Amino acid sequence: MKYSLGNKIRELRLHKQLTQEQLAQLCKVSSAAISKWEHDLSYPDITLLPILARIFHVSTDELLNFESEPSEDEIVEMAKKALEMYQSVPFEEAFAYTKELLYTYPNSELLKLRIASNTMYVMMFGGEKNGAVYQTFAKELCEELINSTSDPIKEGAVIFLVDFYMIEEKYDKAEQLLESFPKHFDPISMLPSIYLMQKDYVKANKLLQEQLYQHYHAICMNIMSLATIARNTHKKEEIKAYLDLLKALQTIFHMEEDISFMPITEGYYEDKQEALYYVKRYVDMLLHWDEMAKRKEALLKQTLWFQEIALDKNSLPTIMGKEQLLQLLDDKDLDYLREEEEFQALYKKIQNS
Repeated sequence: MKYSLGNKIRELRLHKQLTQEQLAQLCKVSSAAISKWEHDLSYPDITLLPILARIFHVSTDELLNFESEPSEDEIVEMAKKALEMYQSVPFEEAFAYTKELLYTYPNSELLKLRIASNTMYVMMFGGEKNGAVYQTFAKELCEELINSTSDPIKEGAVIFLVDFYMIEEKYDKAEQLLESFPKHFDPISMLPSIYLMQKDYVKANKLLQEQLYQHYHAICMNIMSLATIARNTHKKEEIKAYLDLLKALQTIFHMEEDISFMPITEGYYEDKQEALYYVKRYVDMLLHWDEMAKRKEALLKQTLWFQEIALDKNSLPTIMGKEQLLQLLDDKDLDYLREEEEFQALYKKIQNS
């Protein structure tokens, strides 16, 4: 697959419907010289490259294959073919094909990443010795790609590199790589695997509980957003289903005290008594944040899967101001409660506080 300038010249000559003799006349060389070029027995003088490019109506870059970068689909197919070769031909032949791909397209970062992504399969098909050779090769590609200006390429390279370092039992190096990566890349999803392989169960347990806690809240917020969509599109049955799911999730995780997202969504039932109950609890929580935080922290310590969670006590102010509370109660989603005596009494209580 090594790039052949001779093949390119022949391809372009035939496309222009020129004979070797006609091309020779245009370039002021012999027909024998053209034949040697096309068989890669010799190469045109560098001064002839612009002339050849003009004759064929292409750029010199295209003539030399410098701008012929493969598309994403082509890269997928090339990487797939390479992988199939590791299953059907000797390792050396497949490995040579892989390296020729990179020689032909030296600037394609996506191709390099795709080739690196084949590593685990090559290790499976090629045996321990050949697998180690390929892993070293792929690791070098990824060490180059972590300097990419493309975030997806960089992140993919980091993920593979961490895997390679873990296979080599270079856990410190894997951890350093994750921790040095930009903040938008979340290492928490991979660090527990490193700690588990090191049998550092204390660190792994803490990180996994923190991850579970974050995902729990993310799922709750997603369900609440889905309930909001259902309400805005007037799908009452879906609203109820989402809120039932939310309550079930709280029960499963022993998080019944966690009502910070409940006051408005409870109103979607149009069950005013239940909604008022949650609104009052929500206001009480904001008025007594310190006590609520202590109760919640105690509850977490009693819950097996959240025992390692330390609450961020700065996530809400210690004291919620009157104006802020009234602003919360002025939310249009609570309009259907405004005529209720309990709601009006609560509103006045805050106004007069």
